[in-house]
Amino acid sequence: MADLDLDRVFAFPISKHIGADKAVNGDCNRHMRAMNRRIVLLATSRSGSEYLSDLLQKNFGIEAHEYLNPRSSVSRGHAIAEGQSPSEFLSALSQRLPNRIFCTKANMHALMPLFEIGEFPTHIREWHFIHLSRTNVIRQAISLLLAEKTGAWRDDMEPTDPIDLDELTYAAIASRIEQVLAARDWLDRFLALFEITPLRINYEDLRASPRDGLERIGRFLELPNLSHDLGAAPASNAGPRQQSTQLNQHLEAAFRTEMQHRLSTGRASRELLISEQEAAAMSTVPGRPRRSAPRPNGPVRIECAGGFEGEIGFCWLYRLRKRADADTFARFADSDQARANSPLLVYENGAPLGPAHASHAIIRNTGSGAYSHWKDDLYFSTSDNSDPNLNGRRYEIALGPGG
Repeated sequence: MADLDLDRVFAFPISKHIGADKAVNGDCNRHMRAMNRRIVLLATSRSGSEYLSDLLQKNFGIEAHEYLNPRSSVSRGHAIAEGQSPSEFLSALSQRLPNRIFCTKANMHALMPLFEIGEFPTHIREWHFIHLSRTNVIRQAISLLLAEKTGAWRDDMEPTDPIDLDELTYAAIASRIEQVLAARDWLDRFLALFEITPLRINYEDLRASPRDGLERIGRFLELPNLSHDLGAAPASNAGPRQQSTQLNQHLEAAFRTEMQHRLSTGRASRELLISEQEAAAMSTVPGRPRRSAPRPNGPVRIECAGGFEGEIGFCWLYRLRKRADADTFARFADSDQARANSPLLVYENGAPLGPAHASHAIIRNTGSGAYSHWKDDLYFSTSDNSDPNLNGRRYEIALGPGG
């Protein structure tokens, strides 16, 4: 499993984590074997895992937290600390879990400690995987954007920063959609690689009928003795509220309208999705709305959220076809009929790459920043031919004049 191809599959290194932290006395592995159930709740940011966790705790006595994410801001002190040994943390944690059920909420990165202690892939067949996702990815992306900007990741957290209205843009939401879809793709690849069949739960369906969702989970986990009598009373609807404020609704409607305009015309009509007057009329905008200083004119840059795929040689693929605004980019792409049509600009840490419209042979064999916006994808190389998933640099794209 330590083959470099495994790293390529996920677009970030897994091989260096496998077996990296082995408990000398075997306490961690022994405690893990003694668990009644070991569960991973796979979820991307703002997919509703707080709501599902609340239902699991109230109806099954299962506590689900982001145990394996040292950067979690919502784990209420239950998470592994930065620099802490995963084996020591999990050994101590496993001895105080209710019902001896270990349930961790995790994205792809947060699964790495389980590879480090040797739990994965050796014992991966002993685990239950629940995959939670949302149908409305636009609403999920808006929720992610607002949480990032305000610092309020739960409805019981006070915003630490006011909303900067200039940051509520079409590009910002499109970038978060791309981020969510990339994270979801990582999870799907993980499940496919290890031939895992998860229980798939849809957030919107769970909200509409929590009883049905809990019954499915109870059957999947084979926990009839731990659950309450779901037939006697409806499943609890208390807990985290839905992200359905006036601001969320406005941004979703504005984004959808603008997306349709761009798809039909190939051009943008607006970038900012809320005015000061609109914000002032809302009672649910976190903090005090403000307008930042004017920004310099120029094409709007969109950050690429990673997940670059190795192609051949120095060439990397960025899948524009997976973006919410894929049709917009496709309208301007180079093709057999127009090999220098695309106005797409590519930036590395703010510096432009190039030359554009390069042949794929040059990108693969020479690299050094050459790129090509070809049909549905971006073929590109980094300035020093390093791996864009690992070099720590920021990559952005923008449609220049004519786009």
